[in-house]
Amino acid sequence: MPLLDAVRAAVPPETWSAAAVLVRQGCVRLATDDGTEAVVQVRIPGRPRYHEVHLWADEWDCDCEARGPACVHVAAAVIARARPDATPRGPRVRHALHRAPAGLVLTRLLVAPDAEGGPDRAEPVRGSLAAAGAWATPGDLAVEAALLASPGIPREAWPWILRGLSEATEVTLDGTPVRVSTDPLWGVVRIEADGDGVRAHLVRDPRIEEILGGVAARHGDTIHPLLPPDLGPGQREALTRGVHYAQEAIPELATEVLPALAGRIPLDVRVPLPEVRRLPPVLHLAFRPGEDDSLEVLPTVVYGDPPVARADGDRLMLLGGIAPVRDRRAEAAMAARCGELLGVAPGRRVHLPLVAAVRFVAERLPRFEGSVEGRALAARWRRVDEDVVPRIVLREGPGGACLLGVEAGGARPEALIEAWLADRSLVGLACGGFAPLPRAWLDEHGWRLADLLAARDDDGRIPAHAVPAAAALARDTGIDVPPRLDRLRGLAEDFRGLPVVDPPPGLCGDLRPYQRRGLDWLIFLRDAGLGGLLADDMGLGKTLQALAALALTPGPHLVVAPTSVLPGWIREAERFLPGLKTCRYHGPERRLDPGADLVVTSYAILRRDEDLLVAEAWAWVVLDEAQAVKNPDSQAARVARRLPARHRLALTGTPVENRLEELWSLLAFVLPGFLGDRRAFSARVTASVAAGRPEALAWLRRRIRPFLLRRLKSEVAPELPPRTEMVVRCELDDEQRAFYEAVRAVARAEVRVALEAGRTDRRWPLGVLEALLRLRQAACHPALVPGGPPGPAAKVDELTDRLATLAAEGHRALVFSQWTSFLDLVEPALREAGLPWLRLDGATRDRQAVVDAFQAPDGPPVLLLSLKAGGTGLHLTAADWVFHLDPWWNPAVEAQAIDRAHRIGQTRPVFACRLVAAGTVEERVLALQEAKRGLARAVVGDEAALAAALTRDEILALFD
Repeated sequence: MPLLDAVRAAVPPETWSAAAVLVRQGCVRLATDDGTEAVVQVRIPGRPRYHEVHLWADEWDCDCEARGPACVHVAAAVIARARPDATPRGPRVRHALHRAPAGLVLTRLLVAPDAEGGPDRAEPVRGSLAAAGAWATPGDLAVEAALLASPGIPREAWPWILRGLSEATEVTLDGTPVRVSTDPLWGVVRIEADGDGVRAHLVRDPRIEEILGGVAARHGDTIHPLLPPDLGPGQREALTRGVHYAQEAIPELATEVLPALAGRIPLDVRVPLPEVRRLPPVLHLAFRPGEDDSLEVLPTVVYGDPPVARADGDRLMLLGGIAPVRDRRAEAAMAARCGELLGVAPGRRVHLPLVAAVRFVAERLPRFEGSVEGRALAARWRRVDEDVVPRIVLREGPGGACLLGVEAGGARPEALIEAWLADRSLVGLACGGFAPLPRAWLDEHGWRLADLLAARDDDGRIPAHAVPAAAALARDTGIDVPPRLDRLRGLAEDFRGLPVVDPPPGLCGDLRPYQRRGLDWLIFLRDAGLGGLLADDMGLGKTLQALAALALTPGPHLVVAPTSVLPGWIREAERFLPGLKTCRYHGPERRLDPGADLVVTSYAILRRDEDLLVAEAWAWVVLDEAQAVKNPDSQAARVARRLPARHRLALTGTPVENRLEELWSLLAFVLPGFLGDRRAFSARVTASVAAGRPEALAWLRRRIRPFLLRRLKSEVAPELPPRTEMVVRCELDDEQRAFYEAVRAVARAEVRVALEAGRTDRRWPLGVLEALLRLRQAACHPALVPGGPPGPAAKVDELTDRLATLAAEGHRALVFSQWTSFLDLVEPALREAGLPWLRLDGATRDRQAVVDAFQAPDGPPVLLLSLKAGGTGLHLTAADWVFHLDPWWNPAVEAQAIDRAHRIGQTRPVFACRLVAAGTVEERVLALQEAKRGLARAVVGDEAALAAALTRDEILALFD
């Protein structure tokens, strides 16, 4: 058991012994285990709180704050998981509330799994929870304490009971799970217009759907304490009848009555209730900086200094706690004067683009006769006539480095590029003010200058790959280039032709013509001291091309790949280059072989053994399935960039899946600094491409073309049979449709609440993703949703029928799902239909044995695969049908899965079938998939459409 051994090696012997004692004492409970992830709860005797441990195939995590690679809780968890018989299943505490004629009744139950595997057993609590050995939360214990203090639960004890239930393990109402909140509900005081005045009256809180025994209130699936406010009997009676306040009594209501009520009962004020004063109207002008050097101007007619109210047509907008008596005639005179002075109507916020803002400050502002808020700010928008045409300065620095300088008068060169990309005619100066932008110069040279600015470091140095471009820009703008730097001109010209390279000696087999060309390209990059991104279509032999390049270079070399792909690298090396000594650096007994030419390891080991691998001097470092480092902030990406290597290569069939920043991350490994700073790339390139600027996309393609090689199957492997993709819409029956609609209604309401927080760090709130997950699961199978019914499911029925037909016709199929729990639900249907199958997921120990059994001539007709475990690194050409049970909006991952069957070696046409639940969120996902495909093709292919980030309305549309 690798995980057991890894944890034992990570903790001291005394910790391991203490963990074994906890298991023997029954202090460890296995909460869930789906084969991919196990959740284990561990408690220390005498402590009420338990810790939660998560276990995966080769990783673990504990919610305690202990330092070190593993703690006693993790050790106890892996021991208990290895000994299921030593793992108690309960009991847990259930607090069952029941509606009864006499009021709300509370029963405490101990719930434990049935020893025979039947439904959980529940029996009343007798004695204390501690004596019963229950797994209790602090809330469970608080309820017990309240019951012991007040036997029989008198009315005054219910607030304490409900407070404890809010933190209890499990609460039901007449058998239905509910939540308990500590926020009380009762009534609100509503203030609304009433004739010529207002009326204050007491109304029932609109959130209350049901009163429970006079002590609690239900709102949806949440129970709240029913607590009346602290009002005197006379005051409550008066507010119940309703109190009318005439216009002249409104100040009294606003300044005395409502403040006294505010801390005692919720207020629903539906009319403004100000303090009234007499103040003269005056003109006011406010400035605020806008985006892209724009200026926002708001002229208004206001009362007071500082303003306490603003005239807005027929309405008076209060800015403070005072309401002036309106003088409409004086307001009209001020509005007319505002139009004469500024040419702008009062009360209207005007967004002035840069040029208009400069003109406004120069011509209109000096004529204004009112008060100004932000006059010093507005002064920044003055026009300055200064020459800011860039001048390139190149000089040789220490160690032969190339130093790049850019002189642009009083403007920063970065500001010039930013203004040009934003299509402005003026640029801000460092000393304040704006100067005319040298647009003609930038239109001719701007993208090259932007590229060089992004590549240089804080000391002005630029990397070797940028020196030829810098020298060319200097020459093209009439600037002399130092002779030593100018001699590097040949580096750029060498990209026009690739010298032919002989395959490595001892290669067993022939390289196809396109593979020979790939080898020529790799060796050319090697000799130039540059890295590359080999992005050939799936199944075109990227591994073989990389091995050939490695064999032509003295080692040692390092290949980092997903765990599932490691055996494939070893087999390919032994098959094609048997003279290449390989080392599989993986597993608990892993050791680096100092005599190995090629070391193959996984991304998980790369993260775990960072210090050891970074300490080696590698010739080539190759990242296979390099989309694993598409997130530049991930630990794998950071460690990969630290690896010392003379040559770097990334292999992936999907260089772009969702965002251009993924391409930046890959090239940051292959060619550090090649695309500049990440933030600058996002602002300068990603934003320009998304805005539809074709020159930005053309520049990016031209920039990466020498370092990114991508060939499609249709171009270089015409012998492959055709591939047909289809969408099958499955109609939900009435029962599944009703369940889906119920989930959708709840999910949409939750999403609206979650979106109020907005997006943080460019991620959607967690509540949105959770609601979307539940909705997708309900569309696939009700039983996937926690607490959902066991069936039926339209997709399972459709899949079973199609598989039975295909098997009868001699076809074989791959069935993919991203949820192993969905595959669990498919298996009984296959069994009932008499269809043999195999399964491969994260829990599969011998993946190759499963693959060989399926690939055999007498193999079963169906192979079930999890998308994560089976979507890459497998050759499954025995199948000619591929089914996706739960399509998602990243089509690149689905395409990789389909390529398990549609690759070199396949002789039959391949059919890929996506099962989509009709009338559900999945149909909207199909449109999003097309946008993601457009993103990848725009960068490395032949289309110019890019996917924009999902907007709030697009997210909400998924729940319609």
